[in-house]
Amino acid sequence: MERNYAQEIDQLKAELQEMKQLISDQSAAMQSFMKHQMGALQQKIIEEAAPDQLPERTEGHIQKMPYMHPSRHIRAVLDELENTANSHNSSGCVTYIGTYESGGNQSTWIQHSIDIDPLLDQVESGVAAKVLSCIGSNDRLRLLLALLRKPMTVQQMVAECGFNTTGQVYNHLRSLIAVDLIAEDEHAARGTYAIVPHRVSGIIMVLAGVRDLLDNEFTQADYSKA
Repeated sequence: MERNYAQEIDQLKAELQEMKQLISDQSAAMQSFMKHQMGALQQKIIEEAAPDQLPERTEGHIQKMPYMHPSRHIRAVLDELENTANSHNSSGCVTYIGTYESGGNQSTWIQHSIDIDPLLDQVESGVAAKVLSCIGSNDRLRLLLALLRKPMTVQQMVAECGFNTTGQVYNHLRSLIAVDLIAEDEHAARGTYAIVPHRVSGIIMVLAGVRDLLDNEFTQADYSKA
């Protein structure tokens, strides 16, 4: 009897594909199991490491997330934000702290338990759009970056920020001075400009927000197509 090699090869291919699918399914199931076990282990470690530090489970519209971070200090801050949002019946609260030093100048800031609802209102009022449009051009962001690093004269800004004339710099400076982002540095020679100290945190936090919008851990953000 003559063998049908083509049929046998097709059957082998089908069996091989079935085996590959079985292995893939088993691998996915194992990964899911391990992920679940690791999560359970991490939670157990946190509970056993600091049982007296676990947040109280209060009732409210904000879901309690007690295991978002391994640090008990950060967990305590988050717990306080959750409780504050629940007690005030607000959409949420945010706390941000930071420090930045450059050229001998340091800024350190703490904004704690800020109600998010008024932040959202800034969009409806149009204030957010005005602020972002004022600083949103590449030229102005380059100026702000340069002045974050060190105070500069207009001539230095022309040389280091890629401008062609002092007129271009003055055009942007006028707007940035008008909104109190930039001022003459009182500790330097006349005509030297710097970021207004209490505005440094705002600029840094805007850039932190940009980082979050570019975070590709869960989804891919491609702003080149926007």
